[in-house]
Amino acid sequence: GSKKEQRRCTFILCSSQNPSTIPIKEIRYMPSSYPQHVLGAEAVSHGEAFQVAPLNDQQLPPVNRSGDIAIPDWYEKRSEYAGLGSRGRLKLSEHPYDCFKGSHLYMLPSSEEEKQIRTDYYDIECKNCGAIKLQKHKSKTKKDEKKKLEGTNSINFDGNVTTLAMHSFSQMQTGIEQVSEHGELGYDQVFDALCYVQSGSIQWFEQIVDQIALNSNEAPRILTDRFLRNLEVTGHISVERNERLQAIGWKINQTSIVGLHNGNWILIGHRTPDLLSTLEEFFNVRREKADIFVSKISLSSREGNPLEAEDIRSRLQNESLKSYEIDIIPDAALNLLGSLQELTLVKNNLAKVPVMSGSEVEKWNYVFAKWDSVDQEYLHGPGAYRLLNYGNSYIYRDDVDCSNSTMRYTDARLGKYLAANDNNKSLIGYIAEKSTLYTPIGADLPGLYGRAICLESGFPPQNENNRTCYREVRPEVAIRINDLLMK
Repeated sequence: GSKKEQRRCTFILCSSQNPSTIPIKEIRYMPSSYPQHVLGAEAVSHGEAFQVAPLNDQQLPPVNRSGDIAIPDWYEKRSEYAGLGSRGRLKLSEHPYDCFKGSHLYMLPSSEEEKQIRTDYYDIECKNCGAIKLQKHKSKTKKDEKKKLEGTNSINFDGNVTTLAMHSFSQMQTGIEQVSEHGELGYDQVFDALCYVQSGSIQWFEQIVDQIALNSNEAPRILTDRFLRNLEVTGHISVERNERLQAIGWKINQTSIVGLHNGNWILIGHRTPDLLSTLEEFFNVRREKADIFVSKISLSSREGNPLEAEDIRSRLQNESLKSYEIDIIPDAALNLLGSLQELTLVKNNLAKVPVMSGSEVEKWNYVFAKWDSVDQEYLHGPGAYRLLNYGNSYIYRDDVDCSNSTMRYTDARLGKYLAANDNNKSLIGYIAEKSTLYTPIGADLPGLYGRAICLESGFPPQNENNRTCYREVRPEVAIRINDLLMK
């Protein structure tokens, strides 16, 4: 008989003490040449590609500072029709200060009423303002606690295979602060773990963040999506997406010292305890706690003088800091804003696929900024849709798609702006006296459009008074983003 082909395979053993042997895929953004990069990073080696924001100043077109952003239709319509029996009933009139800062008075069901609920999560509503969130069922909480205890240290004998189940990161020798005897991790500890691993699949990301979800009343898929999104829009990570705009991979971005428009500097991207300790020798390092997010780390001069980019470069030349590769981006928000293209160009680069049907269909109502249940035949018309029987697939169709029986995959955010754009409507509002840009809840700014706004303050958006709010946004930046999304 023929000789069997012999192959030599090399195996590399990786451990929590030596993750550097894991191949790291370099992914970057270059939206000036590839408009689709607004929505996700790719493996691009071009010198102009970036992770956080372009390092060089970008040429911005002149902005009409005198042109105000009009109050969006959805804000006025929701106010007029508050009290409707759907998620569109969110009330936007004046509410108690507690609601404005996010402390709502949610109405919980009685124990007997909760027993009648058959799902792991259910909607609860604020008595004062109508804000809605998902509440974890008590039975689900008990299951998670049991799962957490069983998963901390257990051995399973299955035939000839023995598996040891241990809490993923509680015993890592990484310099990550231990939180409790049960290995429960907070947002800062989870981000330290992500920095240690540096990159991975989206499944790995979900497993890490699940350790927060076990101690949260929020649905895991929502918490994971929000945490991934917030890390992306603040510039800490790059996210790779497939044609359906589903996240498939992530990578911690290059360590960067980023300048804010108010003159402050913050640390973005990869960080370690050693790096922070070394920076403290040359800067005042201040850690500012954030609500359900990683801490914001600000750098300032130890002498009390305003920091300039050249001053930072000079300090980074010290031998103890030279080993760290640190980028300096003086005005990251404007640099990024100058590289972004109009939403129409992003739409034209979305892949077209044959249209599919769905038995449970919702259409985005851009006037009220909410989803409406519609009959299946509505898919024949243009707009943004959510197909519930396909695991919440989001699609978009314009007139050309309707003529050619095609559709385009979007995500939960992008399709809403495409539908509003087709009808020459804006979803964005701006409160000049508070320097606050706002959008409907669930329609935060897509992709790098959102990052350009978040790099104004260094914080992700927060839901307040039934709006998603971006703080400390300059008028010219708000106007430019609105123009890009309207063209």
